[in-house]
Amino acid sequence: MMKADRWKVVEDLFHRALEIPEHERMAFLEANSGSDPDLLREVQSLINSDTAASTSSFAAAAVKKALVNFHAVETAATAPGRRVGRYRLEKEIGRGGMGAVYLATRDDDTYEKKVAIKLVRRGMDTDFTLARFRQERQILAQLEHPNIARLLDGGATEDGLPYLVMEYVQGVSISEFAQSNELSLEQRLRLFLQICDAVEYAHRNFVVHRDLKPGNILVDDKGIPKLLDFGISKLLVFEGGNPTETITHDVRMLTPDYASPEQVRGDPITAGADIYSLGAVLFELLTGIKPHRIDRPTPIAVERAVCEVDVQKPSEAAREIGKPALARKLQGDLDNILLLAMRKEAKRRYASVHELAADIRRYLDHLPVSARADSFTYRTKKFLRRNWGPLSAVAAVIIVLLIGVLMAQREARIAKKHFDQVRRLANTFVTGVHDEIRNLPGSTHARRMIVNTGLEYLEALAVNSDGDLDLQRELGAGYIRIGDVQGSVLEANLGDPKGALESYNKALKMLEPVARQRPEAFDLQVEILNIHRRIGDIHGYTTSSDQALRSYAHAREVGETLLATRPHDDALRRSVADLCQAQGRTLRLAEDLDGSLSASTRALDLYRSAFDKDPEDLSIRREIANAVSAAGMVLTRLGRRSEALQSYQEAVSHFEYIAAHGEQQNSGAKRGLMLAYSHVGDFLHEPGVATPAEASSALKWYLKMYEVAQQLYRSDPANYRGLTDIGIATMRVANATTQSEEKLHRYAEALGYLRKAAQTNKDLMVDMNTAYIQTKMGDIMASHGDHQEAVRYYREAIPTGERLLLTDPKNSSVRRTLIDGLRRLGEDAARRQSTAEARLIRDKLLRLADELKDPNASVRVLALVPKAHLGVASIYAAQRDTTAARQWYERTIAGFRRIENRAGFASGPELIEAQNALAKLQ
Repeated sequence: MMKADRWKVVEDLFHRALEIPEHERMAFLEANSGSDPDLLREVQSLINSDTAASTSSFAAAAVKKALVNFHAVETAATAPGRRVGRYRLEKEIGRGGMGAVYLATRDDDTYEKKVAIKLVRRGMDTDFTLARFRQERQILAQLEHPNIARLLDGGATEDGLPYLVMEYVQGVSISEFAQSNELSLEQRLRLFLQICDAVEYAHRNFVVHRDLKPGNILVDDKGIPKLLDFGISKLLVFEGGNPTETITHDVRMLTPDYASPEQVRGDPITAGADIYSLGAVLFELLTGIKPHRIDRPTPIAVERAVCEVDVQKPSEAAREIGKPALARKLQGDLDNILLLAMRKEAKRRYASVHELAADIRRYLDHLPVSARADSFTYRTKKFLRRNWGPLSAVAAVIIVLLIGVLMAQREARIAKKHFDQVRRLANTFVTGVHDEIRNLPGSTHARRMIVNTGLEYLEALAVNSDGDLDLQRELGAGYIRIGDVQGSVLEANLGDPKGALESYNKALKMLEPVARQRPEAFDLQVEILNIHRRIGDIHGYTTSSDQALRSYAHAREVGETLLATRPHDDALRRSVADLCQAQGRTLRLAEDLDGSLSASTRALDLYRSAFDKDPEDLSIRREIANAVSAAGMVLTRLGRRSEALQSYQEAVSHFEYIAAHGEQQNSGAKRGLMLAYSHVGDFLHEPGVATPAEASSALKWYLKMYEVAQQLYRSDPANYRGLTDIGIATMRVANATTQSEEKLHRYAEALGYLRKAAQTNKDLMVDMNTAYIQTKMGDIMASHGDHQEAVRYYREAIPTGERLLLTDPKNSSVRRTLIDGLRRLGEDAARRQSTAEARLIRDKLLRLADELKDPNASVRVLALVPKAHLGVASIYAAQRDTTAARQWYERTIAGFRRIENRAGFASGPELIEAQNALAKLQ
C-alpha cells in the first residue's frame, strides 16, 4: 500500500501535469520526477486512467458533466417587462444546467402575485432537457407540502420554450440563514428537521430529489425552509420491481460536494442518496464547512474524495477550524448521526429519512440515539441528563434501580430489536406506502397486498401493545389506512366494507384509550373524529342511512364542540367540513332536504374560509367543488333550479381547473370531474321538469362523464369503484339515448359492469342501479312486444328492490324502482289472467303506498303514493275491471293534484298518463 506522503507527491505531480499541454507533458514529467522511475510510471498511469475515464468511466463522465459551465449557453431573450403567459418577467434570480429562473408578477387583471418562473434556455431545448423539464412538472404537480415550493402553473412561450410557474420563495440558503441569524445548535437542528419532513414526504410520493444542497433549501422571512428544484429528481417504481429503485440510473447532473457515492459512481439511485445528501447539508449547517475535501475539480479528485475518503467526524472538523466549544457539542451522538447518514455503502445508512429525523429528535430530547452503540454507560448518562434535577438528591438509589432495569433490558435486547424492526416496517409499509399510491392508476393489486401483509403485521404487534401508548397510536393509524384500502366508499377500494368496518373499530379501540390518557393530543381527537365519519360513510353506502346518520351526528357534535375551542385550527376545520359533507349526502338520500342543505352549506362555508387563505390549494378547490355539487342536488329537489344550475356549473369550473393544473394523473380529481359532468346531465334530464331542449343536451354531458369513467376504468380494471362508476356512467348515457336499440345496448353494457362489480362486493349503489337497469330493460322489451323477456327482467329486479328496502326503508330511489317493476309485472299477470298473482302484486303496491304516511316527507317521497296507486289502476285496467280502474285512476290524479304546487314536484308524465287512461274509460 502506498504511504500517505508518497501519495501526496504522486497526486501533486499528477495535478500539475494535467495543466500542461499534452504534447509537452512527458518532458515536464521527466524533468520533475528526478531519478525516480517508479514515480514517473505511477503518475503516467494516473494520467492514462484519467484520459480513459473521459470516454469510458461513467462516474468521471458524470462528474465532468456536472462541472461544465453552462453559462456559456445563450439565454433566451428575457428583457424586463417581457410577458410569459399570464406573467411579466422582472429579473433573473437563478441559473442552472437546464435553464434560468426569473422573478415575475402575474399580470392579467385578476390579481398580482410574485412568482418564480423557470424557463428552458435557448440552446438547451434538446429532447433530453425537455423530458427532464416535463418530469419536473409532473413531480411538482403531485407534491403538496408546506416545506416544498409549490407548482402554480405551466405552459410554453410563444417560441415553444416550456416554462414552470412556481411559488416564489424570498429568502436565503439554509446555511446562510443559520449563520446570519447566529442560530444555536438546537435551532439549526430543528430547522433541519423541517427539511427532513419535506424529503420524507417526497419519498412517500416515490420521488428522490437527487440534488439536495443548501442552495436548494431557502428560508423565507418567516423562518420557514422551502425545498426547491426537483429538476433532476426521479420517480420511484413500485410495481414489478424493487420499491426503492429508480426508473433510470443515469447521473448526468449532480453537485459533487453533496452527491452520494452511488451518484458519482453511476450506481442505481435510491432514497439512500437523499439521506447521504441530507447528511452533507447537516454537516455544513452545523460546522460551517463542507464534508468533502475536493482539492481540484477533476473527475478523479471528485470520485476519490466522495467514494474513497472517509468523512471526517464533525467534531474533529470543528476543532480544526478553531471551534472547540462546538466540537464538544458535536462529539458523540451528532458525530454518530452524521457518519451513519453519510456511510459510503447505501445499505448501511439510515433506512429512511424518518429514522434520521427520529434520531435527531431523540438527541434533542436527551434520549439514546440508534446511531450509537448501546451500552450501560451511555444509557445511564442519557437518563441522568434528562432527570438531573430530581435525581441529585437520590442518585445512589436511582443508579441501583437503573442497574437492575438495564440488566433486564440486556436479557431482552435481541427480542426488542427484532420487535422494533417489525414495528418500523409495519409503520412504513402500511401508513407510508399506502397513502402515496392510493390515487395512482393501476394500484389495486398493490393495495390488496398491503391489506393482506399489513394486517398480519398489525395483529402481531397488537398482542404486545398494552401500555405502550406510542405503539397503540401507530397501530391505530395503520388500521385506518387498511380500512381505507378495504372499503373507503368515496375512493378506490377493494370492495370489502365489512373488513373496513372491522379495521376502523380496531383503530378506535387503539386510539380512544390514548386520547383519554393524553388529552393534550388534539390531533388525535381529530383523527378519532375522522374514523367516525368513515364508519358513517360505510353504513350510508352499504347498510342503512339511520346507522350512518347516528355516526355522523355523534361525530358532528364532538367536532363542533372542539371547533368552538379552536376555531382557527385548519386540520379540525377540514375534518368538520368533510363530516358535514358526508352528513349532507346521507340526509339527502333519506329525503331530509332541509337538513341536507344545512349540512352542505356548513361544509361549504368551512371550505371557502380555507380557500380564502390559499386559493392555489387544489385539494381545497376540489372539496369546494364537491360541496357545491351536493348543494346543487338538494336545490334541484327543492325546485330552486336556477340556483342548482349555478352550483353545478361552479363545480364543473373548479374540476376542469384542477384537471388543467397538475392533477391529470390523480384518480380522485378525475372522479370528481366525472361526477360534476353527471350532475349537470341529471339536472338537464330530470323527468317532468327539464325542458325538451335541456333533455336533448343532457346526452352531451353524460358522454363527457362516460369518457372520464372509461379512463379511470382502463387505468385500473380491478378497482371496484372504477367498475361501479363506468357502469353508472353507461347507464346515464342509456337514459338520455333516444334510439331504442342503442338504449338497450347501453343498458346491457352497464349491467355487465355492475354485475362484475357485484362479484367483488354488493353495496347499495350497485344493487340499486342494477335493479333500475333491469326495470328499464324490461320496459324496452315490453315496448317491442317481447313480454316474456320483459317479465324476466322485472322478476330479476323486484327481489333486489325488496331486499334493499328492508335494509334502507328511507331510500326513495329504491322504492320508486320497486314500484315501477311491480306495476309492469302486475299488468303482465292481469293480461295472462293470473288473478292470484295480480292480486298479490296489487297488495304489495298498496302496502308500499301505505308505508308513506309522514306528512312532513319531501315531495319526492309523497309523489310515490299516487305512483303506486297508478300501478294498482293499471292492473285493474289490464283485468278489464273498468269500475275499479276508474276509481284508482281518479285517486291517482287527486294524489298528484295535492302535491303539484310543491317545490320539486316532477311527476308530470305519470299525471298525464292517468288522465289519458281515465278519459278512455269514460
